[in-house]
Amino acid sequence: MSNKYKMSSTELGALWMTYHKKTMILRILEYFIEKADDEEAKNLMSGLWEQLHPKIIEMESMFINEGAVPPKGFTKVDVNLEAPKLWENGFDIMFSRILKEISTGMYALHLTISYREDIIKLYKQLTEITENYYDKFHNIFLESLFFHVQTMSICQVQLILYMINST
Repeated sequence: MSNKYKMSSTELGALWMTYHKKTMILRILEYFIEKADDEEAKNLMSGLWEQLHPKIIEMESMFINEGAVPPKGFTKVDVNLEAPKLWENGFDIMFSRILKEISTGMYALHLTISYREDIIKLYKQLTEITENYYDKFHNIFLESLFFHVQTMSICQVQLILYMINST
């Protein structure tokens, strides 16, 4: 897409940060997908990866078209897929849900400091992906939470319910 205006420094900075965050999330998802025991969780995280990967390529094109060098970001050498799993079932979904919470706030902020149509469109698309997957991660998290409540102490259940109600 050709643009009438050059990217502003705030747009470039926000896009740079978004690129790093997205490449980091792809690496985290690759590790979670590799270690997932739950097929539903694995499919959900794979779907998110497939939605985000083209956005990385789109951002790289934006940098190049602007005459800027695309950031290196996080690459496959930054994660060891053979490293042992250090969590119990459900952590991957809970963590992914938290990442979507953070993304929601970041896109709202980045959208308000962007002026070019292509950048605004990118953040709107990322927001849509984020809201969609937040709902999916939230629902699967709640399903697994209520399944495991029977094995938790009263204090653990109260803490989790407090955390859910405060978000």
